[in-house]
Amino acid sequence: MKFGELTEEEFRTYLNESALKTFLQTPEIGKLRKKGGWEVVYLGVKENEKVIAATMLVSQKNFFNSYEFYASRGPLLDFQNEELVSFFFEELLRYTKSKNGYILRIDPYLIYHERDIDGNVVENGVNHESVVSLLKKIGFKRREHPEQVRYMFSIDLGKTEEELMKSFRSNVRNYIRKTEKMGITVKELTKEELPSLKKITEETGKRKGFVDKPLTYYEDMYDLYHDRGEIRYLLATIHLEEYLNNLNEELKEYENTLANTEDIHS
Repeated sequence: MKFGELTEEEFRTYLNESALKTFLQTPEIGKLRKKGGWEVVYLGVKENEKVIAATMLVSQKNFFNSYEFYASRGPLLDFQNEELVSFFFEELLRYTKSKNGYILRIDPYLIYHERDIDGNVVENGVNHESVVSLLKKIGFKRREHPEQVRYMFSIDLGKTEEELMKSFRSNVRNYIRKTEKMGITVKELTKEELPSLKKITEETGKRKGFVDKPLTYYEDMYDLYHDRGEIRYLLATIHLEEYLNNLNEELKEYENTLANTEDIHS
């Protein structure tokens, strides 16, 4: 096995084939990081000229000319292959030390514990406790407040619309049916329409207590991913007149039902 720098093309090819593929490890995010003052490099391990492990590593100079290194949602490799994991991190740590690094942060795209809809750990579900133990053995420490979100909710979109609806709780299905009656429509925004999205996210941030991204962030993400078919900004709008008409129709139905019931009992 041999550790070293990869070309962007080599890295992208490996990324697209990786089971741990995530947009946070794409060269597009690397370009966004560069705009923010970070340096970007692609590193990996080859065996018989084939890439078998890789990561996009970004770095930024901080204190006393020392560098902070970060593999956002990386690295990408088979974490069950202990020999490969040990070799990769041994070389990665050697690399960062040679570049005057003072900290290396990673957050692999792995499920620590699979949880159900209520947040309870699924018995015999997916877990990677062994990977965490191995990383601690290598020398990593687990942070209580990671940079990326700790909990993620995902839905298998390979199902039909009917199957998806059945998989939801009854109250969720009721909410969805209610929105259909409310005249809510969804449209994809153009880049020029992104300020309307920004207004909503900013107001939501103030209400929910989080710091929103600047408009340039949403515009940069649009430029980097939209033409690749990997990002869409959607805006939902409620049409009050249509909603009122639907409510009036429902009211008429209830009134007719009530009148028929009274006729039966009279």
